[in-house]
This record gives sequence, C-alpha cells and structure tokens, in this order.
Amino acid sequence: MRTGSHSYGASTYRTVRAQEAGFSLDVPEAWVALNLTGKQPQETLTRFRQTTGLGGVGAFFTDDASTVVADGFKLYAFKPTNGPGPLHSEVFVLLHGDVSWPPHQDDIRGSLSAGGAQDLTTTQARIAGVQAVEATYRVEIGDRAFHRTEYFLLGPAGGLQISFNTSDDGRTDNTVQTMIHSLKLLR
Repeated sequence: MRTGSHSYGASTYRTVRAQEAGFSLDVPEAWVALNLTGKQPQETLTRFRQTTGLGGVGAFFTDDASTVVADGFKLYAFKPTNGPGPLHSEVFVLLHGDVSWPPHQDDIRGSLSAGGAQDLTTTQARIAGVQAVEATYRVEIGDRAFHRTEYFLLGPAGGLQISFNTSDDGRTDNTVQTMIHSLKLLR
C-alpha cells in the first residue's frame, strides 16, 4: 500500500505499510514492492508473478504461494534490472509470530553460522527505538555472490527479520541505511 512519496537526498521513496505485521518501511520509488500482509496474500503473490513474469524471484524459490505466506514473508521489494540476470538489490521482511522476546546476538550468530554464513559479523543496534541485532555476511548461490545485511528485532506482532541483499556491504550502502532507518513499528 502506498502512503505517499518523500525524498531523502536526491532519491524519492514511498512508505509501504504492513499494518498486520506491525511495521512500515520506506522503499525507493523506482523499486517494485510486494506487500503480503493483505487479506489475500496468496492471490497477491500469484498476480505479482503473472504480471512481472518473475516466478522464482528473491526469497520465493517455490511455486507454492501458500508456502511463502506460511514461512512468514510479509514484504519483498527489489530494484528492477534491465534484461535477464540476477537482481542487484532487494529486501525482504519476515515475521516470526512465535517470537516474543528481543533477539540475542549469540543466538543470531550461532544460527547464521550453522547455516553457512561466510565472513559473518554481528553487532547490537537500535532500530526503530528497540534493541536489534545487525548481521552481515556473504552468500553464494550458484555463480552469484552477494552481501546480506540483516536486522533482527522484536516488533508488535512478533520477531522481524529484515534482510537486504546487495552487491556491496549494506552497512555503508545509502539505500539500505535509508530504508532501515525509516522503519517504524506500528501498534
């Protein structure tokens, strides 16, 4: 859902509200955004795939829309590229409804290490006024390598995992930093 455009520096952003998941996030105006928090998220994802022609995009490497929704995906946005090939910048937000406590850095580090994260660093941070864990690491999928910068925090509806995949380190990427610092928790 679009709630208006506004500028940060030379770039224009729009706010995507995911009320049911308890957050809003500013996304660059030129990016494609898919909000899966509405009343019919499976139909929304199916329509998105049909209109964009993107079947296995980003975090959605399954053909089953109900699996994507059941896995907690609430928002997916990406910077379109010209022609075929991998995306260069994307963000996805997952809601872990069973989480009721703030994340612990050691737990996040252990989980990501067990998952094969390369060059992993974790730090404590404050995002949207709450305790968060920032994790950065390299990911290789096939012939594609990218940087992932993730933020783990407790929101009003459960644990939020906000993941940015970029070609450069998200800690110094202006778009990533603008987006994560635009995060608002909705009560």
